Amino acid sequence: MFDVITIGSATRDVFLKGKFPITTDKLSFDLGSKNDVDEIFFFTGGGATNAAATFSNLGLNTACISRIGNDPGGKAVLEDLKKFGISQQFIVKTEDFYTAYSIIISTESGRVALVHRGTCDNFRESDIPCSKLFAKWLYVTSLSGDLKILKTIFDCATDKKIRIAWNPGNSEIKKGINELKFFLAKVGVLILNLDEAKELTGLKNKKDIFEKIDTLTDGIVVITDGMEGVEVCSGKTCYKAKALGGKAVESTGAGDAFGSGFVTGLILKNDINYAIQLASANASSVVTKIGAKNGLMTKSGLSRFNKVKVDNYLL
Repeated sequence: MFDVITIGSATRDVFLKGKFPITTDKLSFDLGSKNDVDEIFFFTGGGATNAAATFSNLGLNTACISRIGNDPGGKAVLEDLKKFGISQQFIVKTEDFYTAYSIIISTESGRVALVHRGTCDNFRESDIPCSKLFAKWLYVTSLSGDLKILKTIFDCATDKKIRIAWNPGNSEIKKGINELKFFLAKVGVLILNLDEAKELTGLKNKKDIFEKIDTLTDGIVVITDGMEGVEVCSGKTCYKAKALGGKAVESTGAGDAFGSGFVTGLILKNDINYAIQLASANASSVVTKIGAKNGLMTKSGLSRFNKVKVDNYLL
């Protein structure tokens, strides 16, 4: 029995750091130009493997369902899963497609990601072996908007009484709230950033957003807002916290670190205040290093991490 099985993408991430040409918040290269790169780093990423790394790092028995190619990127993914103690039994290796690949151009002002989704865009129902999924939680990340596969996952979880945490991506959000009602009704935890929440509901005010989503789910709703922090509502009881301070080196993986840290807190203590504090600390920690997994908290730090102040209010 696993504590958590994560589902979604696995990627090979390449980080390029340098003084690249930026004009009015845009990264701009002249066609035919050559641009120097100061530093280059190779790591792995993807919502499913990033979240799995947090769960395993913090002491939970974890597996990951994802697709990789038979290529160097896929080999790197498997090496990292082994390094973090994550079960590989549900990883699908294919000869037909490449492992997903991201090139992340990182500057002092921000970052731009170039993404090839590779085999992660080709999930099949057979990749979700429901008869073999024994877990307390499924942590579901973006599946490139494939609602058929998503329904297979949710139906499996319902049949087996597995709780679902869902961190949908832009491709799912763009389907619209009416297309997603079936899934919203079944989630135990829904994790969105503020832009995603606005697009999903068509609303701008957080109070209105929470009230709208509350009519569609009995689950806990988490809305992150970068350095502004997070708000969480469970029914009409809500929680609010600012982000922890500290110097950020690279922000890739912060959202995955927060979402998986929050669910870890619920699993460990079934306490939303604690879940917010653990998630905030994990997200604050991961951005201190380049790579979506390198700065994650470990189990040894659970007794001594900095705890953000959480305020409660009624919706």
